[in-house]
Amino acid sequence: QYAAGAVGVDLGVKNMATLSTGEMISNPRFLRTAEKTIKKLQRKIARCQKGSKNSIRLKQRLARRHHEIALRRAGYINELTSALASSFSAIAIEDLNVAGMTSSARGTVENPGKNVKGKAGLNRSILDISPGHFRTLLEYKCADRGVDIQVVNRFFPSSQLCSSCGSKTTILLAQRVYHCEVC
Repeated sequence: QYAAGAVGVDLGVKNMATLSTGEMISNPRFLRTAEKTIKKLQRKIARCQKGSKNSIRLKQRLARRHHEIALRRAGYINELTSALASSFSAIAIEDLNVAGMTSSARGTVENPGKNVKGKAGLNRSILDISPGHFRTLLEYKCADRGVDIQVVNRFFPSSQLCSSCGSKTTILLAQRVYHCEVC
């Protein structure tokens, strides 16, 4: 399935993980697929009388649904990290600031935020891939299997460096493919 050797893993929202070998592992979007039923249950709970048996029953159904999503996500991440740890001798992963990436865009009363709804959707998508859990599992599985894991500094400009000549060029966030102007 994978080639032995070293690999770099980049977590993302569109693709859950992109490997330095060029392979892209798709994002199953567990929360997005269950969003419709969760919203229905939340609306039903909002219409119920607080503390009634029906509202308690609906809250239990909602909690069960969230638990199912968490189990599916954990299982998927478990399989992925196991496959990576057993297939490569060295793995490099970026040190992500998940709390900073998912901070609110609401702002303050004096200085309100912009595109709050879009940022909230991005936050949900980032948390749906669970990058902290991914890294924790990968680290302990690599330690267990004797695989060397390297955590790359979050400020290292890896996407701005040319892989062949090493020249640095700043690129826009929308630009997905890096083209070196030097070589």
